[in-house]
Amino acid sequence: MGLIHTPIWLYFDYTSALFREIRVRERSKLCEGCTAETPTLYRCRASRLQGWRFLCNRCVARLKVERPDTYQYGGTWKRFRR
Repeated sequence: MGLIHTPIWLYFDYTSALFREIRVRERSKLCEGCTAETPTLYRCRASRLQGWRFLCNRCVARLKVERPDTYQYGGTWKRFRR
């Protein structure tokens, strides 16, 4: 997981009625199920005995179907972060 570059996003601040710039960090991480690099990963596990894993949307959908009784969601990881 490393810092790639710092893009600048514009957003409208409704309190001051001005556009403002925010610097956003772009990070990278691979899916632990299929090793795909996606902008959003989900922290989940299939059993209380197993550890947490970061999975892409496709792998999470497959896990939910394969183990619906033990699937547990643990949070969302996003590539862009303030």
